[in-house]
Amino acid sequence: MNSVRTRNATVRLPFRCDAPDCRRYLEMEITPLPEAGLEFSSWIVREEPRETLALLDIRVSRTSDIITMCSMCRKIKLSESTWMEVEAAIHALDLFAEAELPQISHGLCRSCFDTSLAAIGKRTGNL
Repeated sequence: MNSVRTRNATVRLPFRCDAPDCRRYLEMEITPLPEAGLEFSSWIVREEPRETLALLDIRVSRTSDIITMCSMCRKIKLSESTWMEVEAAIHALDLFAEAELPQISHGLCRSCFDTSLAAIGKRTGNL
């Protein structure tokens, strides 16, 4: 936000906001306004239906275990350097074998972190 204000330039960032039964690809635009104000706008670019995933259903019972999902691309973190699409991560983590699913925390994968920094005009850095 400080970068948008300092540069006085609009920034556009891609992100996802998936539902249990579809992938939603969106874009957010952050526009500087007078007196250090900011305007946030977002819109759906496209939607893709998929089989319903219980992992993304907020009504599902959860354990105290936590997995990390990228806030922008919705990939699941398997290790410091490995992030997978939700469907692949469910299989890799063997989540179908569990009676209850883990809680989801959010972070940024390396690719989305670098994309975000580039969009606001900063060089890439460490997570």
